[in-house]
Amino acid sequence: MGTTKKTTIDDVWEILAKLGEAQKRTEEARREGEKALREAQQRTEEAQQQTEKARREGEKALKKAQKKTEEAIQKLTENLNKADGDFRNKWG
Repeated sequence: MGTTKKTTIDDVWEILAKLGEAQKRTEEARREGEKALREAQQRTEEAQQQTEKARREGEKALKKAQKKTEEAIQKLTENLNKADGDFRNKWG
């Protein structure tokens, strides 16, 4: 027959101490994970704000460029109409 080890109160205290240490490590890992998550969320929010700002600035620049293009087309149209009128009056 094999021998069996008798569990003593010291063994129980040793197991409880190991469990306590494991629980402390687990809690610290949880806190570190939460901290990393908060930092990642903050970076994400900052990136979203920068993206939104860039989008608004791009939209504003696009509208300005569209306005300039429309003005240039209008001026070109006016010049073409004037040239056409001058041509018709001269050769008409």
